Amino acid sequence: MMQEKAEGSVHSYPVSSSSPPLSVRSDIDSDHAEQKLDGGVQAWVQVLGSWIIFVNTWGLTSSFGVFQTYYSYHLLPDSSPSSISWIGSIQTFLTLFMGALAGRMVDYGYIRQLLFVGVLLEVVGMFMTSLGSQYWHFLLSQGLCVGFGSGLLSLVSLAILPLYFKKRLMIAGGVAATGSGLAGVVYPIMMQHLFKDVGFAWAVRILAFVMLVPLCITFFLIRPRTPAIDSGPLVDLSCFREPTYTTFVLGWALLIAYAYVPYFYIEDYALALGVKKDLAFYLLSIMNVASFFGRFLPAWLADRYGSLNVLLPCGLFVVIIMFCFRFATSFAGLAAIGSANDFAAGGMVSLPPLTIAMLSPDTSRCGTRIGMGYTVAALGALFGNPIAGLFRQAQPHGVQQRRSAVQNDFQGVWFFAAICMLVSVFLMLATRFLAVGWTLRRKI
Repeated sequence: MMQEKAEGSVHSYPVSSSSPPLSVRSDIDSDHAEQKLDGGVQAWVQVLGSWIIFVNTWGLTSSFGVFQTYYSYHLLPDSSPSSISWIGSIQTFLTLFMGALAGRMVDYGYIRQLLFVGVLLEVVGMFMTSLGSQYWHFLLSQGLCVGFGSGLLSLVSLAILPLYFKKRLMIAGGVAATGSGLAGVVYPIMMQHLFKDVGFAWAVRILAFVMLVPLCITFFLIRPRTPAIDSGPLVDLSCFREPTYTTFVLGWALLIAYAYVPYFYIEDYALALGVKKDLAFYLLSIMNVASFFGRFLPAWLADRYGSLNVLLPCGLFVVIIMFCFRFATSFAGLAAIGSANDFAAGGMVSLPPLTIAMLSPDTSRCGTRIGMGYTVAALGALFGNPIAGLFRQAQPHGVQQRRSAVQNDFQGVWFFAAICMLVSVFLMLATRFLAVGWTLRRKI
């Protein structure tokens, strides 16, 4: 067994002797390459390209709540909230699940091909969504087609950054991740007005055109830096022999299971409480404003103190918020608690894949390791929101309930999310213990 230790890492990880040899070995950790990291126009151009991809991948996921509500009240009123949430959950699942394939393609050097296919699938999927009228139409177009495209694109947005950043990796990732927060502010407001002004079909087509133009620009921005690997497995299962890797990706999966529950259900909760529809749809945008600003502070702290040391207290804070969610019964209360949740959770979305990159002993295989982490985390995206929906006691539309009854109907949704996040915190705490023990002052 050989062991490699990257500068700044707190733990060494074994490299399996059974892994196929690399024909080209990256010199990213050499002194010469070290001088080129963490700065320069080309490095920040990659952040811009990554930011654009975040806007049109995770930004779509953060905005699905506006579709969830529209489907529930207009196009699919006979479908249950849990059934409708499967559309967004499959989209989120595939955005993560495609990570193993996309990660290996990144390591092989096929970044431009991934960008082309990903953009094509996303845009075609949105155009097909505009033609939908039945549940299975939206499941295939928005769930599957857009999801496959997002999966190919989203891995590129994060796998490219460790090739240009090391000491400032977390802040670079945090800046790129603000794209999803901004999209989560703009897209719901834009779609809500377009639904009223031009109808569902043309609203979705306009969104597709808005996505297409900036995504095409990424072809000229994103540039791989390290030499491509000529051989290697699509899935490197030897990573799961590392206890720290295994516990961390399991914690990440539960984090994802929690993360989108508020986005999917807060509008329905507000409407059930009697909040005016014109106000309720602004909740998603308000939450995403908080998420936008929440990307910076955790990323800056993670570069200074370590990503796991930031994820743990943020996770505990989110657990408390989710257990308190049922007590918010007015627009102001929902806006406040939703903003607090998303400010704390903002950095938690972008930090896990970059944490895997930081812990990886071989930069040339970052794509594969992050990709496999994405694939495991995808299970949380697939099952989290539909299971949360099962805990909601659905009532016929138009039936006004007492406030306490609405709170009881939705409390299972919030408690499920809180428990998922609580278990995630314990798993990440186990990761930290396995890496550095109980020492509190170690950066990890």
